[in-house]
Amino acid sequence: MRRLALLLCLLALAGCATSEFYAKRLSAFVGASEADLVRQFGVPVRTYAAGGSRFLEYNAVHVSHDPGTPGYWRTWRRRGRVYREWVPGIPPSTTVWQCRTTWEIVQARVRNFSFAGNGCIATDPDGRWG
Repeated sequence: MRRLALLLCLLALAGCATSEFYAKRLSAFVGASEADLVRQFGVPVRTYAAGGSRFLEYNAVHVSHDPGTPGYWRTWRRRGRVYREWVPGIPPSTTVWQCRTTWEIVQARVRNFSFAGNGCIATDPDGRWG
């Protein structure tokens, strides 16, 4: 039961940050200069040129660790009897969040972007919920 409650809480929180909001934030840079993009995001990890376009790639990695919770003995009384049961804890877990964002540059201006990964999420740039 505790695991289900924890899972529902995590899903509710995860609903606040989405890949759609990430795309919306990135779309604000379409039409910006390459220099402005590099000022905002830093030097790309990789560049590639093809067909009159330059592609700038940025990678982000975040590792989160949940230490879990220990198990415990639950004790209660019912009709004069004492009952005990072991309530298992939640095991520790580690999640790696990765996001690869690629920008297409044509004539020193951002033309398009693409992204992939479970870490390509953002909150609503307009400050509204879902």
